[in-house]
Amino acid sequence: MKPVPAGLGVNIHFYTGTKQDWEMLRAARVGMVRMDVSWARGEPKRGQYDFSDYDTLLSRLEQLGLGLLFILDYGNLNYGNLPPTTGTALEASVRFVSALAKHFSGRHIIWELWNEPNLPGFWPPKPDVDAYVRWCKAVVPAIRAQDPQACIVGPATSRVDLEFLEACFKRGYLELVDGVSVHPYRGADRGPETVLPEYEDLRTVIDQYAPPGKNIPIVSGEWGYSTTWVSRDVQGKYLPRQWLVNLSAGVPISIWYDWHDDGQDPKNPEHNFGTVTWDYKPKPAYVAVRTLTRELARTLPAGRLPVGSGKDFVLAFRAPDSTARLALWTTGSPHILDLGPGLRVTRAVDHLGRPVEVQSRPTARLQVTDAPLYLSLASPLPNWLRLPLLSSTLTREQARELLQQLAANGRTNPAGSLSRTLTPALHSDDNRLRRAAWSVVVELLGQVPLSEKATVRLAKQAFQANLATTDKARLVYILSRRAPLRAKPLVQSLPNEPGLQRAKASFSFQVAYLLAEAGKTHQAEIALLDGLRGSRERHFAERVARILSAHDSTFGTKTSQLANRAGFITNWWVAGPFPKATDRRFFPEQGFDTTEVGGKGFEKTSWRRVRVSNLWGVLDFGEIYGKKPGVAYARTELSLPEEETCVLKVGSNDGVVLFLNGVKIYEKLVARGLTVDQDVVPVTFRKGSNALLAKVVNEGANWQLCVRVCDANGEPIDVSELVRN
Repeated sequence: MKPVPAGLGVNIHFYTGTKQDWEMLRAARVGMVRMDVSWARGEPKRGQYDFSDYDTLLSRLEQLGLGLLFILDYGNLNYGNLPPTTGTALEASVRFVSALAKHFSGRHIIWELWNEPNLPGFWPPKPDVDAYVRWCKAVVPAIRAQDPQACIVGPATSRVDLEFLEACFKRGYLELVDGVSVHPYRGADRGPETVLPEYEDLRTVIDQYAPPGKNIPIVSGEWGYSTTWVSRDVQGKYLPRQWLVNLSAGVPISIWYDWHDDGQDPKNPEHNFGTVTWDYKPKPAYVAVRTLTRELARTLPAGRLPVGSGKDFVLAFRAPDSTARLALWTTGSPHILDLGPGLRVTRAVDHLGRPVEVQSRPTARLQVTDAPLYLSLASPLPNWLRLPLLSSTLTREQARELLQQLAANGRTNPAGSLSRTLTPALHSDDNRLRRAAWSVVVELLGQVPLSEKATVRLAKQAFQANLATTDKARLVYILSRRAPLRAKPLVQSLPNEPGLQRAKASFSFQVAYLLAEAGKTHQAEIALLDGLRGSRERHFAERVARILSAHDSTFGTKTSQLANRAGFITNWWVAGPFPKATDRRFFPEQGFDTTEVGGKGFEKTSWRRVRVSNLWGVLDFGEIYGKKPGVAYARTELSLPEEETCVLKVGSNDGVVLFLNGVKIYEKLVARGLTVDQDVVPVTFRKGSNALLAKVVNEGANWQLCVRVCDANGEPIDVSELVRN
């Protein structure tokens, strides 16, 4: 990792820019920009290259000390204007890229291999992993031949698309690149912190396919929140939180989309991603950029500290003068956070640079909210904070030696300042110091692989030390990558506390994957169910299912049963389609008749029974009615032996309204893609029969619903015997 703000940047859409662009970028003190190369622009006629626009851009960036993430993308009218994957077009693309790499050799450009090739709009007519990797395998050697030190990343997928990414990795993609770039976009209701488990899942797949000894970081190449999705104030909080979360996760490059609003339509999302408006008025996001780059200038990230709850984020940064900076916020409700005694705060500002008062004696206390605060600290620092700062100075070999000593005998050789401090801290009676010490161990273990035996031995010591929940989860993810089968009894013994379920589920999927590949189908199914009960991530479950289907031709008939045991409703009556009108009550809301529904102005529509046959209980209205705007209904009946307070976890594409026994209990009318367990809805089921009705409003394209029944603590309930359809 390089000092802040080297890897923090913005996406731009110009080569020359305006005076205001350059003046405001300079004032923002970002570290880099991302921009398209555009083959069509660089080769306007066959065999005639014009790099003048690129020269202009790079010269200006170098004057300002800014790095460049340059995207090699899109077709050229001279060669069919499609992705260049075969024949003349591929050969021409290789020649162009080779000339480009030669022209800019030694200029420290980061080359990115295409933009979102997993979307048909960017890889027409439809995504094709084989064709994409074929192009990459042709152009990467051309780049390296002209610039052996070139840094190359990709595939710049829209979202953390594990299916597309793993397909690339299977074809040798990780032998080509120096980093894996993704665009972790998500809905307005999912803050930047929700990316952390997705990064862990991606690291699991990277570790499975990476060449031995090759360290391949994750790059956040494009990601933003439009101010048509969130308010400008929220965008101003999300931007620094996004960059800070990425730094805490070891992501060296974070590109915010977008630098400048692309248009003036207040309802067009694409026009409103910028940190500044169309007429260059700063949004809160721009002020937040300037504040972050000023307050953390020239510091190195030293990790997340185990302070407060799992919703509290306290990130440490090592300053060049051996002092420290802290960045802190919460994803929960605002509250007072106690950072303990010994902190000397010399400066405190909020995310917009406004002074904040901090009570430092006898203990440092301040209110944390959803907006980051920045604290500058003076020496001497308390030991619990010195530990992560010291660990961030270790080389990989030093870290490996330290961890091997701890795994062998629980102690370290006191040869360095960290070792002298770490060993007593690991066994301290001071809970804050002990947790900080073990947090350092977990962080180092995530960076430096040990043998399976040493990893599990060290993990067992760590779990016995009352780790913070965030560190427990991180350690479980590490075990899922490094020693899943050996660590299985250890992880299964951990309690299902909040904040740990997703990590344990990911671990279970990895165990299921290895067991399935070994032909141990029954054991794999048990592990698969464990994963389904605790996770919303579909890729890992589906790849296990593919292997099990190959071993067992009857596995497809078991998917609904597994989904029911994981709490998902798979039996529905559906009716539709009706016109897209979110404020209208259509006839299914007024009663249930299995023959037909309808009325004045509508064709009569029969209810039809649907049994979903996938592991997540995803009901796809698009397969029934077509992918078009409209309204559809799904109804089911649950019979309970006693009155029970429960939770429904609901995912929908797009909006959803829920009715229980004829009473509306929930409404979320938004345009979004379906994510399992998106919304959490408390309900009370009465004794006996309960009618659950879902109204799903489609804005266009995918049209889906997913409902999981859980107990009051959020644990899935087996609905196999509860659903009466």
